[in-house]
Amino acid sequence: MITRIREVAQLERLLGVETGVDAKRVLRLVAESGALLRGHFGLQSGAHSSYFLRFRAIGWEPELLEDVVELLVERAELREARVNVLCAESAAFALAQRVAETTTNSLVVVALDRRRRPTKELRSGAVVQGAPSVIVSDILTTGESLRPLVELAPPPAEVLAFASRLSQPPPEGVTRVTALVRPLWESVAKENCDMCRAEAPLIPAAELN
Repeated sequence: MITRIREVAQLERLLGVETGVDAKRVLRLVAESGALLRGHFGLQSGAHSSYFLRFRAIGWEPELLEDVVELLVERAELREARVNVLCAESAAFALAQRVAETTTNSLVVVALDRRRRPTKELRSGAVVQGAPSVIVSDILTTGESLRPLVELAPPPAEVLAFASRLSQPPPEGVTRVTALVRPLWESVAKENCDMCRAEAPLIPAAELN
């Protein structure tokens, strides 16, 4: 069973808003979209989680998506930048498309493999050599999924994401990560999962994106 978390008080305990970001504005759009889910989720890493932030729910709402784009573009100071905008053919596509349109840059999209992980196979667009790169993601966890995009992107490359769990330095080849929120809950190994012990049905998170 999946439930949507729409109470701002609950969201404040589960999402940390980055310094300098309008917390009320960000939490409002998460609440309105119902993007934060409670359930029993199997992550691509193999870990299990009681919460899942489904960015696609925000991407479906044009006004909420526009809010996210405005916040990210201003925070990363990209309004006048001439860059390659790259993303995977995933939930991040809507965000990347609007970032490219807002900054009047071209969009480069790469395909996903069978496990729904980014590859270096171009689906659309062309990389302009000599121009810096902005890689757009919805949710960053370890940053490992960025590797094909980083290898494809001309340096210097930075990352824009709605949410990031990265506590370590940016992945190799990335100069900066700009995000709006930090998930505050922890995922667990399957063998330590209380919901597995309670025999709660497992929902593959990849199916939600």
